[in-house]
Amino acid sequence: MRKISQSSSTVKKNRARFLRLLPQRVDEAVKRIRLVGNCSDKYNYAYTDVEARLRAQFLDKGAEFKL
Repeated sequence: MRKISQSSSTVKKNRARFLRLLPQRVDEAVKRIRLVGNCSDKYNYAYTDVEARLRAQFLDKGAEFKL
């Protein structure tokens, strides 16, 4: 597969968009992960050990970061 090179202005524009959006998206992801963590409070929620392990597996799978 042939790589298509981008113009310098396109690269700069894409980089600026990345730097602008990344902090917002990371903050939102952290907030949502904390909400999932709130579900571990056995005083407010009832769940089995299997369900707790599944939740941890889903979080681990979702946390995989690939470059």
